[in-house]
Amino acid sequence: MDDSDASPFGFLSPKAKTSDQSTEASPTENQASDRNVEVLIKRQFDPNALYYDMSGKKYLLIFNQYKFQSTVYFRNKRPPSRLGTFKDVDKLNKVFKSVQFEVSTHTDLQYSNIKETVTAFIDRDHSNTSCICITFLTHGNNQGDLYAADRPFSLQNLTKLFEDKRLATIPKLFFIQACRGDDVDDGNFVETDALSFKTYHIPSHIDFLTLYPTVEGLVAFRDSEGSWMIQELCKIIETHYRDYDILQLITLANKAVAFERTSSNQKNLSIHEKKQTLETKHTLTKFLKFA
Repeated sequence: MDDSDASPFGFLSPKAKTSDQSTEASPTENQASDRNVEVLIKRQFDPNALYYDMSGKKYLLIFNQYKFQSTVYFRNKRPPSRLGTFKDVDKLNKVFKSVQFEVSTHTDLQYSNIKETVTAFIDRDHSNTSCICITFLTHGNNQGDLYAADRPFSLQNLTKLFEDKRLATIPKLFFIQACRGDDVDDGNFVETDALSFKTYHIPSHIDFLTLYPTVEGLVAFRDSEGSWMIQELCKIIETHYRDYDILQLITLANKAVAFERTSSNQKNLSIHEKKQTLETKHTLTKFLKFA
């Protein structure tokens, strides 16, 4: 039986502010520009290369939200547990370890702990890092927020941290398994008929990719075997990672979700026989292949 990762409460309490209030610059933002140059040289940055160099260390951080707390942010009601989410965790671990990612899993963290974990990771030495992938498996709501164990939060609050100059030129992938609204997709029926020491001035928000399980405003489906997006994406990566780059892999995963998946929930006809499509936004500047 299919379920969704939608918010069970609709709109948020006025107290449930999801954006961070502090705008104080971190010490790293005030360091001399020569540190940025040093980082780029250490990573042997080549703006003319067609592919990202994936020969260094690769990391996957999984933030898995299964159980939630009863807090004022959730109107003192506990959001439902996410059946099947550990199937996604198992599949992600298996597939990404097979393509030489170092995987760490963090389950049912409060928002403050998520930020601490992310900050500690960013503060590591990334001079030999080739790729960073962050996966959130959780509920989401109409405002586009994700749920930590204790509160909603804006994904942008975390992606902003990854704009740190120490991570410049490293591809940063975000896989978000969460609903983006309460509406469902009825679907349609169709008939088939040179490396150098030159300094480059680059934008802060390049080399990002964010994959959502559905378009804005719609639910994302999950069952006892895991979520549609994570299961199909892992299956495609496992089969085709040597053949295609990340955008091609996502396209194949989207095809599988769109054509092969239809929800089944006789107990809740409002989400029975519904469809889903993935959505990607990115600022990648090169092709990315896992091998």
